[in-house]
This record gives sequence, C-alpha cells and structure tokens, in this order.
Amino acid sequence: LFTIPLFVSENIRLYGWVLFFIKNGVLLGTLKSLFGLQLESILFSLPAIIFGMVYVYFPFMLFPMTLGISMVPQETRDAAFDLGASRWQVFKEVDLPLSMPGITIGFLLTFVLAVGAIAEAKVMGGQRVIPITHDIEIAFTYSQNWPLGAALSVLLMLVVGTLVLIALRRFDLDRLLGRR
Repeated sequence: LFTIPLFVSENIRLYGWVLFFIKNGVLLGTLKSLFGLQLESILFSLPAIIFGMVYVYFPFMLFPMTLGISMVPQETRDAAFDLGASRWQVFKEVDLPLSMPGITIGFLLTFVLAVGAIAEAKVMGGQRVIPITHDIEIAFTYSQNWPLGAALSVLLMLVVGTLVLIALRRFDLDRLLGRR
C-alpha cells in the first residue's frame, strides 16, 4: 500500500493533494456542501509543506525502519516475555535497541532527501517558505550567478555532511550491528 505512490511522479502526487486541499476542493467543498462549514484552506502554508514532505518522504523512513524491526529475532522477544517483561518493556529494551540501525539509516536517508526538497515548498507552499534549494536553483538558472550557486551548494553539502557524520558517530552502526 505504501509502495504504490512511489510508482507515480512526485509532482503528480503533490498536485493531487493541491486538488484535495484547495478552496472548494475535495475536502473543503465536501465540508461546505454537507455541513455548511466555511473553512480556510491550509494550502500555501507551512503545515501544507510539512504534510507534503511527510507524505513524499515517509516511505524512505518506513522501509529501513520496518526492515530493522523485522530483523529482530523472535526468540529474543520470546525470551523477554518468558522473563516477565510487558509488551512496552519488550519494545523499549529489546526491539528498539536492536532495530536502531534501520531507524538510523531511515532517518539519515530521509534527512538527506528532505534537505534537497524543493517541489513540496513550491507546490504546497506557494512562495511563502523559500528553502535554500530554491535559492540555489535561482542562482544557477535565472540569475546566472554561478559562483553564488556553487557557494550555496558547497555550504549545504558541508552542513549536511557534518550532520550525517555527527549522526554516524553518535549511532555507531558497526557497534549496533554487532560487528565490533
């Protein structure tokens, strides 16, 4: 169910949500005709951008996280239950630590993809929120200011690379995978 939207272009999916959230669209039009409610559209706002980004990048977090959780041996869970642990304790003490590599990889993959997000801000947010990737695009295309575009690109790569290295140092994947 979560993989089906991945076979459709990101822009088409986002424009589908625009039709859903636009004034007198699917959501607000239905509420207006059924209940007489006059609500403002959330389209072209920060919550719409966040919704669009979560919608687009959620599968990239879900798949590694699901893989990490599914790789926890059932015998380990059963042993924790046999020792009297509750479901919450099994999740907190067994499932979460053993699935941390999948969660970390999912977080890093989603973070790196979301930093480069530009379509969500343009389609769902209009021009209210301008990400740095939009400035990079403007510098390279419309203003033909290649030095500025290159400087912004290198700055963004340095910031993202530093944050990824910090995350990889914090969550040592070799130790989490049991290789050391």
